[in-house]
Amino acid sequence: SPHSTSTTATITALTAVMSSELKIADQDIPQAFLCPISMKLMKNPMVNEAGQTYDYESIVEWYATERTDPLTGTPIQNVEILIPNRLVKSQITEWKQTYPALKRKQMEREDFRLACTVYAREHCKGKKKGGLAKLQSGAEEEAKEE
Repeated sequence: SPHSTSTTATITALTAVMSSELKIADQDIPQAFLCPISMKLMKNPMVNEAGQTYDYESIVEWYATERTDPLTGTPIQNVEILIPNRLVKSQITEWKQTYPALKRKQMEREDFRLACTVYAREHCKGKKKGGLAKLQSGAEEEAKEE
């Protein structure tokens, strides 16, 4: 049937929302939590001699061949000076704990709009022209109330 693709997409999206394991999308990670070298979420943020924060593995790898700060180019006297950035580490931990709930809420809103659109296409043919727009605006109103 012509609706099977959209229905399948809706079911797939709803399954993802209900899944407890949500993969963190790269574009959702706050910039401050990304290592400037690897551009990945930092697991072990460390402050170097120049006062910059990098993920431990990335900065150690950098120091294997370089004696400068990757961001500023400042010469580094002692590559062994790496201090845990506990503030950034705790912020990342907190963000990782709240991310699934925030992402699920965002996905639920998108799925609700999609479900309204699919429903309107399948059930409002030949009826009043404003039916689809009315359903979609209703979905948006409901999303605003949350």
